[in-house]
Amino acid sequence: MDGSEARARLFRDDGSAGGEYLFDWSRSGVGALPERPDNTQLTWFRRRLGSLLVVRPNPMLIGGETREEVTRPDPRLGNFASWYRWLSQEQPGAVMALNTALREVLPGFDVLRLRQSGEAKLLEATMQGPDGRRMAWRLGDLSDDERALIALYTLIHCLPDDGATLCIDEPENFLALPEIGPWLDRFDERCAEPPQQGILISHHPRPINLLARDAGYWIDRDGPLAPTRVRRIEPGTGAAGVSMDQLVERGWVFDE
Repeated sequence: MDGSEARARLFRDDGSAGGEYLFDWSRSGVGALPERPDNTQLTWFRRRLGSLLVVRPNPMLIGGETREEVTRPDPRLGNFASWYRWLSQEQPGAVMALNTALREVLPGFDVLRLRQSGEAKLLEATMQGPDGRRMAWRLGDLSDDERALIALYTLIHCLPDDGATLCIDEPENFLALPEIGPWLDRFDERCAEPPQQGILISHHPRPINLLARDAGYWIDRDGPLAPTRVRRIEPGTGAAGVSMDQLVERGWVFDE
């Protein structure tokens, strides 16, 4: 290592060493790696990292105006309208399935549509009222739980076909129990379809009881400066007849 420079050596698929090159030690050398027939494992790893979607949805940041298309959502989904604009062009089949799913969970919902407004476009939800008339509402004018549901269903219905790892922090925020249940079931089904993967961080009893026994990990630490421990929750953990969320509440998941 010399100042801000370091030497890197990459290895081929067969384990043999490749040449050395200089790179900035504070950055990964994998990002600049050209794709070749002898390094398919490294380039697959790079593509898989690029397919990570890490979000903590905040519906209060989701507005209805978009002036551009973006290929992926930001962590709080503040650019949701711009991402949906891109999805409507690149994944029309997934968007059609999304609108069908939303009709089942949002009373009166008909379709999401983009409408030209000067140099921008407005993302609107067409809803049917009790009198049968349809009205278009800007996405930003919907309630927090309606926007949260739209965003969460979009995340699972519009994953790329070649695979992604969807990581969601506390998806149940802003939702009532009857709303999170059907979405969670669909999340479980979608992420069981290879090559899709999903990771949820949650304190909510519904996802804990559904997922923790078979696919759960317990993350804890003894203090703010202590190292974080990650432990697999093994099948059969806990006393018979006690739900997993009750084990979490009572601190019985692991015997210390």
